[in-house]
Amino acid sequence: MRAPVICLLFLSLLLLVGGSEALGQIMAVYPKEAYASKYKRYLRDVRGRPAIIGEIKSGLILNGNNISPQKQNELYIPNLSDPKSVPYRFKNGERVSIKPKQVVKIPGAHVGKTIFFMRDFTLSGLANEYEIRQTEIDSIRKKRDKQKRGSKEWFEDHVKFVGTLERLELWLANTLFPRAATRIKKDIARQKKSVRESAAKDGEKAALASIHSVPTPEALLEAAEEITGGKAEFKVQESAHIRITYLSSEISEEKARGLLRLAETVISGFRAKYVYPYIGEGFRDFIPDRIFHEFWFGPSYQPHREKLYEQYYNQKWGKRHDQPRKGRRGQVGRKLTWLDYWNVDEVDHEAVVTHGIGHSLATYHFNEGGRITQPWLAEATGYDLSFGYLGRNSVNCFQRKIARYGSTAQKKTEREAKVSLRGYLNGLALEKGPRIDALARKKLYEMEDPDLAKAWSLLDFIIRTKGKAGQLWLRAACKAGGDINKWTTKSEEIFSTTDEGILATIDEEWKNFARDEQELGNRTK
Repeated sequence: MRAPVICLLFLSLLLLVGGSEALGQIMAVYPKEAYASKYKRYLRDVRGRPAIIGEIKSGLILNGNNISPQKQNELYIPNLSDPKSVPYRFKNGERVSIKPKQVVKIPGAHVGKTIFFMRDFTLSGLANEYEIRQTEIDSIRKKRDKQKRGSKEWFEDHVKFVGTLERLELWLANTLFPRAATRIKKDIARQKKSVRESAAKDGEKAALASIHSVPTPEALLEAAEEITGGKAEFKVQESAHIRITYLSSEISEEKARGLLRLAETVISGFRAKYVYPYIGEGFRDFIPDRIFHEFWFGPSYQPHREKLYEQYYNQKWGKRHDQPRKGRRGQVGRKLTWLDYWNVDEVDHEAVVTHGIGHSLATYHFNEGGRITQPWLAEATGYDLSFGYLGRNSVNCFQRKIARYGSTAQKKTEREAKVSLRGYLNGLALEKGPRIDALARKKLYEMEDPDLAKAWSLLDFIIRTKGKAGQLWLRAACKAGGDINKWTTKSEEIFSTTDEGILATIDEEWKNFARDEQELGNRTK
């Protein structure tokens, strides 16, 4: 039975503006230090400080991006062991508490600071997303189990099954359910023991084992001394593919190692999903087996950031309208190594790493390492990885101009609160997304939310339904650049058709998929 996505409700979400109660938002509330001990059992580390994470029940008021606590505030908090445990039900369109232990009361006098933690979900939406991911895992398991155990086909499906479990484990750990993630981790270990590991998994093990500290380069030590008067002290760690340079006063060695472990897991998962199933004649793996991406987390003080960038990396800072406020990304050096250059504080480090790797992997995989000619594809890949491994994407490389999923409302219907992020993106893409040919012509700084929604949804459709031909089609898009006629001709060849309107045909197929099937999360071709 198909589960149609009702798109009109998403459009109504987009039109909500103005200050109101911040219903349907998952926040991180930092208690004032004097009161932190009262909430000890609820505290989790959020960007280096203890905070209470939950969905607003009452009290907190949202006005734009500002969140104001009231005299009394309440949060629905997650069950760390069970993503399906939603602490409320719906009655006449209103949320009604059903699990008192999952409600925390916080007087306004106790609140120090409040930020968005997962602006793209409600607890009900997370429960729905968890069920979608479980459906996908069950689908892969059933497909695997139909094959002869130990055969090439069984083994390929088993690798995909383990990779999907690993994505779920990281998603649980990086959203709100670390205890559930621990159980999945044990299942992954059992699955890996059941059969010899593939080359992909051997590569991942070697990459994870490669994580190590390296001496801070003399040039960086000298630049930091000269520019910051010795106030900024940097450390460096590396893995097989990634380097991280960071302020030692703000990021611990263990945190840096964790970011490298995340990065290598994402790279391995990308290869398992995008590369290994299709390697053969006419399809190569272009991802280099060397360090190809560096992440820098340095001083937030703007003059120091600019001077270090120019002196140490020998790059011009300049003023570009398509650069994020707290960081920038680009390719530097002869080997076109990617550099993500960010403030160390007030950024989501895991999201920066995951989204940034999406950009570099898109460049290598789809365009053989050349500068990406399809910005939508790089953004879609970054979002696909962030969504898959973290369940959130707090990094975007363009300006948002319309309201987001989970935007405020005095009331939310049960359907609105339960809908998953993928459902929202599909609805937004169907309502406002551009045609494929128009999306292919957009520059990065021209992209807005509907473009991102269409980009991610289209990529998901191609990856999950078009197999090797879809991968070749995406590579052809990069080779063609903005030449739509060239891309059309190559598309006809790839899909063995004489349909000169092939892009429009693919667009129509995508629409049907987005309306009826994508929400199920069980298409695993």
